[in-house]
Amino acid sequence: MDKTEYRYQKFMSDISGQGIKHHDSKPENAIILVTNWLRNASKQKNISGGFAKIQRYKVFKKELTEMSNSLNIKEDELEFNDYSTLVSEWIEAN
Repeated sequence: MDKTEYRYQKFMSDISGQGIKHHDSKPENAIILVTNWLRNASKQKNISGGFAKIQRYKVFKKELTEMSNSLNIKEDELEFNDYSTLVSEWIEAN
């Protein structure tokens, strides 16, 4: 995936023809692209659609603000490890 269509061609001519998709820097688009890829690549029938995952992501985003506030860290100050820990904790609880 890439954030804009054809941007990768400027620096990655080796992967041309690989079906690169763009998400326009929108998490919802990335969720749909990854969900569609997982459903096709895995052939599993129990993977929910992108819309269901987007709804769950919206719930997570609302709760992320509360979780980061409880750590006395602004959401935009979260480092990767902080974010990963909060995601893992949220998934385990939900």
